[in-house]
Amino acid sequence: MSNDLCNEMQDKKSTLSLRQRKAVAVLLKISNIEKAAKELKLNPCTLHRWLRLPHFKAAIDTARAETVQRAKHLIETASEAAVAVLIRIMQGPNDSAKFRAAALILEYSLTHKELTDLTDRAKQLETMFKKYQEERL
Repeated sequence: MSNDLCNEMQDKKSTLSLRQRKAVAVLLKISNIEKAAKELKLNPCTLHRWLRLPHFKAAIDTARAETVQRAKHLIETASEAAVAVLIRIMQGPNDSAKFRAAALILEYSLTHKELTDLTDRAKQLETMFKKYQEERL
């Protein structure tokens, strides 16, 4: 069998059917296989079988990653708006509200710095570990 024919067969094999694409969408909302199957009017065994297919599992993983990315973007946008509100409150007349807004901003800043430092340290450790592994080979 030629490589082109093998590649074409693999492409067809890895393409999701309409029912499988619908299943991916439903499985993002309903994690219980039996409930998802009922929603899709499928036998739960069919979903279990599809979940063992690499291309179906990859489609679910990709869809979940895209969902998380969209949620992350919404959170980042809302965070900017929240900080703008806190800054307006800090500039307002109410001393108690100004104090609380300033405290929240400082708390967030410190937490962000700690997380950034931990992320940097984790990256350094990963680099060191990779070098250690390479040296052992």
